[in-house]
Amino acid sequence: MHSESEIKNEIFEIHELFQEWYRGSLADVDLDSKIGTRLAEDFQITFPDRTVHTKSDLLKMMHPDRGNDPQYRIVISDIVLLDAQDSAHRVSYVESQ
Repeated sequence: MHSESEIKNEIFEIHELFQEWYRGSLADVDLDSKIGTRLAEDFQITFPDRTVHTKSDLLKMMHPDRGNDPQYRIVISDIVLLDAQDSAHRVSYVESQ
């Protein structure tokens, strides 16, 4: 199991990759190799409108938006570890763009 500090670092690191994607500084092939590989196969994300999306959904939505905003910035706050198991962690946090 990972420490709370390691989990938080992973959240910050993947969001840095999201920023790089939307800014256009990651190559097209990096979506799967650098971002997709960090998300569990059963990954889910809940959007503000309360729709739930899978890993595949998220990557498909992100793909056409590469480089759309050179100033794109994400701020992460209020990280709460909800559940931790050996191979998975359920986390809640606020993401502001």
